[in-house]
Amino acid sequence: MSLEQEKTVLQFNKVTANYKLIKLLSQGGMGCVYLAEDIRLKRYVAIKFLKLTESTAQLSDPLVEAQLLARLNHPNIVQIHDVLLYDKQICIVMEYLKGKTLQQFQHQHITTLSEKLALLAQLCDGLVHAHSEGVMHCDLKPANILIDKQKLKITDFGIATLQSDPANQQTEIPSFGSASAMSPELLNKQPLDFRSDLFSFGMLAFQFISGRHPFGNGSSQAIAHNISNTKAMDAYEITPKLPNELCDLLNQLLQRKKERRPADAATTARKLKNVIIALTQQEILAQATLPIEQLAKPKKTAI
Repeated sequence: MSLEQEKTVLQFNKVTANYKLIKLLSQGGMGCVYLAEDIRLKRYVAIKFLKLTESTAQLSDPLVEAQLLARLNHPNIVQIHDVLLYDKQICIVMEYLKGKTLQQFQHQHITTLSEKLALLAQLCDGLVHAHSEGVMHCDLKPANILIDKQKLKITDFGIATLQSDPANQQTEIPSFGSASAMSPELLNKQPLDFRSDLFSFGMLAFQFISGRHPFGNGSSQAIAHNISNTKAMDAYEITPKLPNELCDLLNQLLQRKKERRPADAATTARKLKNVIIALTQQEILAQATLPIEQLAKPKKTAI
């Protein structure tokens, strides 16, 4: 840890009674994540520190936001336990997991298309639940997805809610996150709805399946420019060739106009699971089988 981070640990532990910071877990553009101990419940938690923006500096009671985030009780979403205000920062107390990010997982594991789709289906199930509770993600990317023993969990959920009033239909662009993971309307500061998360899900799925970003290579800013101004790569161009139904779904998710995307996360989940069922059936049919007469060969008799 840097001297500044060590100072944060010492000061936080001095003024906060319920949690004790132990060590730094990760650091990114959105803030730092520390491993901590929940003193009351005797368990490990992860605490993410986010600097307050002008829009959040006026928050008087972050626990109101915690109540909203606590609705997200789903096996594919990292559980939010608490939200604190500390030294002009929002501290989000989360379930602690030892898994790898999707980004790390993709670099370290060779997976089949069926295995990738099974993980994406879990991600989509988490989105279905979050959207049903009125919570958008707005920063859905591989670094915010954790995988542990084929179990997937979405993290950093609800931070967009902390950055803007959910009653305003999420019209403000968050002051965080990766531009290369944002929808066109999010980049262009246009009104958002849950289909913005579906666009980001489409980019993540395309990248996980093909190993390529659907809007090209380059810096985050260059990719963001492409998202705002160009069409996504056609999923039918992915090699090796994917099932037509999967290509159609990916292309639909990556439509620049929201109206051309799937209606909601539940529709997306249903289409994805239909692809998985069809792919499983094809794999079963493609398995080599022995003719019945070869399985019932007569036993040789001793001479």
